[in-house]
Amino acid sequence: MRFLLCPAALALLALGLPAALSLGCQRYDPVQHAPLSAAERSAVRRLGRDRWVDVTTVRRGDGGVLIASTRQGNQHIDYRITILDDGSAKIERLPIVTFGSP
Repeated sequence: MRFLLCPAALALLALGLPAALSLGCQRYDPVQHAPLSAAERSAVRRLGRDRWVDVTTVRRGDGGVLIASTRQGNQHIDYRITILDDGSAKIERLPIVTFGSP
């Protein structure tokens, strides 16, 4: 899991102050900022946890299904998340798009 430091923490680290690590800087979580139901939010978090990836964006696709985007190296991977009638989530990997030269 990657952690991002806020500018204040980076400045303190540059000065060599170990107190920079105790600052309460949080990394951006797209799940917290999206209008999702509890089942959708749980499914997106499970996607990140089970596949050891950071979800970068969450958007609505055709038919109201969720599309969760991840980036792993030079690959941009999308997952389609469908909430079934029983409340469980169906997570499907969409085709891979590779950036840069092969």
